[in-house]
Amino acid sequence: MQPSITWKKSSYSSAAASECLEAGMRTGSEIKIIFVRDSKKTQSPVLQFGKLCWINFLQMAESPTTGAVCAD
Repeated sequence: MQPSITWKKSSYSSAAASECLEAGMRTGSEIKIIFVRDSKKTQSPVLQFGKLCWINFLQMAESPTTGAVCAD
């Protein structure tokens, strides 16, 4: 049995928006992998990011000039 993933939709998502993402993590586990999928096509492929890569991505999204590099 696959562990379930708890998904959280982007706060920028709306019913009218065509570009929406959801991020998820396995329920009841330590966060090691972050899952990302298209919230409009939930059966489409899911991207997986290591915890450090995800943190670096979020830091770059907040301040794109930092030039963070993924170390996972």
